[in-house]
Amino acid sequence: LGTLWFTYYVGNYAWLTLAAELFSKHGISLSQTIGSLIFTGFGFVAGALTAVWVSDRIDRRITSTIAALVWTGVLAAIGFTASPSTIPILGFIASFTIGLIIPLLYTITGECFSTEIRATGVSLSDGFGHIGGAFCGQIIFGIEAFAGFSGAFLAMAATGLITAGLVMLTPRNTGKSLSESLK
Repeated sequence: LGTLWFTYYVGNYAWLTLAAELFSKHGISLSQTIGSLIFTGFGFVAGALTAVWVSDRIDRRITSTIAALVWTGVLAAIGFTASPSTIPILGFIASFTIGLIIPLLYTITGECFSTEIRATGVSLSDGFGHIGGAFCGQIIFGIEAFAGFSGAFLAMAATGLITAGLVMLTPRNTGKSLSESLK
């Protein structure tokens, strides 16, 4: 679970903190970038509201995997088609996946630990994961220096693909009580 969070947070925090810089370096004006990213922020809200509706109705692993795969496709598409007209749409979808997947992943993580160690397990998994967020700049800008703008976004996209695979290694617990989920 720590590896899952680490991987996911590299791409997540890269999108959240580095996208404006990457777009500006790619030749998109700062005003266009900021305007686009303001619009994409509504995706977080839409994703979170969707999570409220799907989290207990649909297998969280499947929903999280689909969100991670959509994240993969959208970031790869941004890497190859970034423009003032594509960023708002693709960025909204990328932000939507974050709003959707985060509550699902926290729930999945908590379900993997018994009551006695649940808070510790979630805290350690998420805490280790934030190391990925802390180093996203070095990782993504390092890749950008070597492979350019598209390479940076493909690296961010790869975090979704890896996350999808790791999520599927977790147990299926949707619809089970916590005591059932730990058997």
